[in-house]
Amino acid sequence: MSFPDFDIEQTMHPEMWSWLQSLLSDDIIRQPNHVFWSKCHSRQALEANSFRVKSTVMTFGLDSTLGQARAHDIIGNLVSLAYPEVQLKMPYTMSSFDLLQSIGLDCIGGMEADKIARDIINAVPSGLSLKERKKEAKRLLQEVFHISRKKPVWIQEPEWPVYLGEPMEYVRTVKHGVEGQTHYFRDPKTGVERTVEDWH
Repeated sequence: MSFPDFDIEQTMHPEMWSWLQSLLSDDIIRQPNHVFWSKCHSRQALEANSFRVKSTVMTFGLDSTLGQARAHDIIGNLVSLAYPEVQLKMPYTMSSFDLLQSIGLDCIGGMEADKIARDIINAVPSGLSLKERKKEAKRLLQEVFHISRKKPVWIQEPEWPVYLGEPMEYVRTVKHGVEGQTHYFRDPKTGVERTVEDWH
């Protein structure tokens, strides 16, 4: 069903959230290496919401690309784990969020960074195969976001800083125990530095 239809269904049948929550067992939550997490890429988002399925989905909403991608990732993978015979239908076109995940650059995110990433992805020629599109998008994103090898690992959702309309370069992360960390960025042209606090 479409996301607007799903939104209507969840409003009319709120009990569905209890059922979905029951599929995310304590066993899955306690095991970061559980097979579920190899398919579902929303552990950090779920963890930030105390592993509550409804809260996590509704934090992002159902009316944005990111929100829809999160909902599909969490709900779809919970259902397919419980019912392996169910075939999930993916969108015909890969969203920006899906593409970032599939090329290992889902560390990119944040209000301004999302728009820059979308513009880059949309600029990749549509006539390319999916494999070629991914390769070109990755090359361009790494160039614009100054990513060579190092990239931040976020606890919360990514908040990649932008300075004067351009993504800053990731420098390093300083951890503060298990509760949080500080990511350091700088503008490669001016040397201006910025930090982003990232806490549970």
